Amino acid sequence: MLALTATCSVQAGCAQPETLWRRPLAGGTWSQVTQVTASGAADPTDMIATQAGMAAVLDGHDVVVTSDGGITITRHLTACMTAAPTPESSVAVIAPDGLALMCIGQGFMGHTVKTVYTSSDLGATWVKMGMPPTAGDGGAIAAANPRQLVIATASAASWLDYSGDGAAQWRTVVRAHLQIAVR
Repeated sequence: MLALTATCSVQAGCAQPETLWRRPLAGGTWSQVTQVTASGAADPTDMIATQAGMAAVLDGHDVVVTSDGGITITRHLTACMTAAPTPESSVAVIAPDGLALMCIGQGFMGHTVKTVYTSSDLGATWVKMGMPPTAGDGGAIAAANPRQLVIATASAASWLDYSGDGAAQWRTVVRAHLQIAVR
């Protein structure tokens, strides 16, 4: 069992670094695996992805991967190469050895440039796949499998963008606007 913890407050947000902990599924004490630094302005819950015994955690420009519950980890450089010390990004596990990575770039009026990369070797190498719609600031990527990926993003509205071809092409499948009733 893995847990990513951060010390957060309403006034100051989340302190750096966050800590990745592990504990046997049968119970017992928690032990520290590693400390990681939040990716950009991301919420720490956006930094970890799990699927079928595999976990990936973002750590600044790196992705930390484990397939044995945190007993051993592998660390690789992500494809998100910005000048920022901790680029905004999101990771998803898409297969036993596969990852999807969304890098978030230049922002403009409720939009950000988003680029999705995939890796078939747990982040050792990355392939640029496609660019989802720009609507929304930042976002998080999730995957059902290597071909079906979804990005959730928000600004003045919320969007779900979907790719059914491994992140090559994207389309917006849900757009919800916040409506405020004034009485």
